[in-house]
Amino acid sequence: MAHELHLEPKYFRQVFNGEKEYELRLYDSKRQQYQDKDILCVEEKYTGRYFTAVITRVQYFLYFDQVFEAIDYRKFLPDATSLADAIETYQKIPNYEEQANQMGVLVFKISRISDIIE
Repeated sequence: MAHELHLEPKYFRQVFNGEKEYELRLYDSKRQQYQDKDILCVEEKYTGRYFTAVITRVQYFLYFDQVFEAIDYRKFLPDATSLADAIETYQKIPNYEEQANQMGVLVFKISRISDIIE
C-alpha cells in the first residue's frame, strides 16, 4: 500500500539524508493502515518536492512517553539537544500529547528508496 507523508523542510532533509530514521504520528484512522513494506511518498511542505521511501518497521505505543523509553529520541529528532528538548518539540504541537495519550502513537522507520523529484 502507498501513503503520503508531508514534512516540514527541515525534517524532509533529515529523512532524505538518513539522519532522521523514525517518524512518530498519532494512531489515527490514517496511520492504522501503515504496515511494514508500505511505500511512502515523502513530500516537502511548501515546495511539492518529494522522494519515495519504504516503511521498514512499525510499532504501536499506548502512550506518548513510552516511545522514548523504547527508542532513542535522536532517531526522531537528530538535532535535539536532550530527551527533554525532544519531548518539548512534540509538546509544542497543540494538543499532541493529550491526543497521543488518547489514541496511542505509531512509530515507523523510514528508508529512502529514490532521489528527490522536483
